[in-house]
Amino acid sequence: MEGMRNTKRAAVRKGPAAALEVLYRAEYNGMVRLAYTLVGNNAEAEEIVQDSFVEISHRLDEVHQPGAYLRTVVLRYYCGCRASEIAEIIDQPAATVRSHLRRALRSMREEIRS
Repeated sequence: MEGMRNTKRAAVRKGPAAALEVLYRAEYNGMVRLAYTLVGNNAEAEEIVQDSFVEISHRLDEVHQPGAYLRTVVLRYYCGCRASEIAEIIDQPAATVRSHLRRALRSMREEIRS
C-alpha cells in the first residue's frame, strides 16, 4: 500500500496523465473483477470500471485514496450498495465512504451546472 502511495505521489509530480496511468495499472483488473461479481457480465463490468476511471480522472489530485474512491463510485452508483455495505466490502470506515460519496455528488452537481 505504501508503495502505491509513493508511486502515486511521484506520478502526480509528473502530471495527471501519469498519475492516472499508475492508478489504472494498479486497480483496473481488480475493479473489473469486483464489478463482474456484482453484475455478472464482463462487458458491463468493463464499462462500469471505465466510467469510474473517467470520473476520477477529473479529480485525481483531490482524492487521497483513489482505489477506495473508485470502488465506492462502482458499489454505490452502479450496484446500489449502502454506505455501510461499501465500508465492509472495501474495509474502510463508513465515515470515509460517506465522505467519498459526498465529494462525488458535489463534483457531479458542479459538472452538471457547467
